[in-house]
Formats: sequence, C-alpha cells, structure tokens
Amino acid sequence: MNFMNSSLVFFGAGKSKICAGCTVALETLATLLAEPGDVFLIPAPYYSSFVDDINERAGVLALGVPCDETLSRDAFEQAYERVTGEGKRVRAVLFSSPNNPIGTVYKEEAIRSLLDFAMEHDLDVISDEIYAQTVFDPEAHFVSTMRLVPDAYRHRVHVTSSFAKDFVLSGFRTGMCFSFNPDIIQGFASITYYSSVSSHTQSLLTALLKEPELGEIMELSRKRLGKAYRIFSRGLAEMGIPMMKAQAGIFVMADLSEYMEKQEFSAEQVLWDKIYNELMLNISPGGLFGCERPGWFRACYAFDEDTVEEACRRLQMLKK
Repeated sequence: MNFMNSSLVFFGAGKSKICAGCTVALETLATLLAEPGDVFLIPAPYYSSFVDDINERAGVLALGVPCDETLSRDAFEQAYERVTGEGKRVRAVLFSSPNNPIGTVYKEEAIRSLLDFAMEHDLDVISDEIYAQTVFDPEAHFVSTMRLVPDAYRHRVHVTSSFAKDFVLSGFRTGMCFSFNPDIIQGFASITYYSSVSSHTQSLLTALLKEPELGEIMELSRKRLGKAYRIFSRGLAEMGIPMMKAQAGIFVMADLSEYMEKQEFSAEQVLWDKIYNELMLNISPGGLFGCERPGWFRACYAFDEDTVEEACRRLQMLKK
C-alpha cells in the first residue's frame, strides 16, 4: 500500500490481519506481546492514545522517552536501565513513523539505531505507520521499519496502519497489522474475532485500492496538506510562535508558553480553556503527549485554506 516511493515490503499470504481500527491492532499486539505491568518504551512526544491503547485492557505501561528525530540510543538505554532497575520488564518499543504529533519523517539511520537497541535487548518493535502516505516535504523520504530490519529479526517487528488517516476514512474502522511472526497472526485471528470488519466494508476498500486513479488522489492529498501546513506555519511565524517542523501527518506542535500565566503543565489547561471558549479553537496541550516542558500545543492544519487562515486570524487575538 505505497503510492509514493520504492520503499515496498511484500507480504505473502498469512502475514497480515485486519480488525476494527488501528486501536484494536495496537491493543491486540500489547495483549499478545506482554503481561500486565510490563513496559513499552515510546519516543516522546508521542500520540497520547498510545497510553490507553496498550493499557486499558492489556495492562501494559507506557514510558515516554524524550528524544529528537535521531531517536537517541542513549535516551533509550537510560530509560531501559531505569525501568529494569525498578524490577519491571521492558517488552517492546512502540513508535509512530511518521511521528504523531510532531510530523517528523525519521531517517533510515534513526530507525536502524532504534532497531539495534531493540535487538540488543531482545525487544519487539511496533511501528505504527498510519501516516505513511501523508509525507508532503519533498526533502523527506519515508521508509517502512519492516524494510530496514535484518531478515533474522523480522519476526520481531510488527507494523500497524489504518484507512483512517492516509485515506481520511476513520469512520470505516479498518485497521491492519503486518507481521512475519505466525504466532502473532494466529493470535490476531483469535482475539479480533469480536472486532472484525464487515465483508461489505472490506469489499468497498478492496475496490478503492484497485482504482487506477488512487495514486493521483493520494498525491493531491499530500499537496493540499503541504499547502495548509505552509499557511499555518506562516501564520505562527508572523506571531513569533516557535514550532517544530513537520514533514508529514496532519498536526504541528506550537510553543504557546508565552501566553501562559506560569510555566507549569497546569497552566496549559488554563490556556486551553481560553483558546477553546474565547477563540473557539480546539488545540491539545503538550502534557498529553509527554512533552518535557509545558507550553507546547498540538494543532491540526488538515482543513481547507480558508479554515486554516481563519484559525491563524483567531490565534492573532491572543496578543490582544
């Protein structure tokens, strides 16, 4: 399912399973790979719902590992030592590639470093590639984690995705897990029996994937995302608001600490209330994503140009 580069990994029969959304895929992997109380390491900032996806029923604990786009090996080693020093077991590394909420497209060397860490400590790797088709930065090149892992360790890497983000079909509730581990595939077959996708939905999506125009549609989507991102980033720059550069996805992280009453995570909620109730914009506080310091907020720019420009106009009112 790739329309934009040669980073293809071919899966034969019996190497994938579908279920009712990527949330179900992640929860199922947590159930199959770990016991309650085990830990997954997650690069931070991270997608906030990762915490609930692996913990609500599977009981797996999420530990954010603050790091940049290099996925610092030292940061992961320190986190591993801290967790094991507390008597807990680290079972896997979970990360989104491209990253949500930042929008970073990880370079090959960063992912290889993460894989080396996992192999050194006998950990599984879950690569959530739900934004793989949204890369709009011409300088960024997405490569699936599954393509970079050595063949001998390929059975320990599991890729999840969905039609929700790339195809803007979240309501179809169709997620996927790709794995070369037969035990994982068999486990999915048993557990997701009660979280299946209707045959009608499967038939419709199969027809969609076979459409010859699909590649052009995906390219148009990326161009529109890129344009909306540039409009929003320009608006932030005019206000003097720092931001983390995005290369893919639908979000941007903006530093609104200047507008907080005090530099504490509790003050993020106060500013959120003001922006939501007075400006009627809904942006998410960085504390939800494991940010190291308060003041970062996640905003979605995946709207038409007029809507993005209106959002920028309203944010300008923070200065008044």
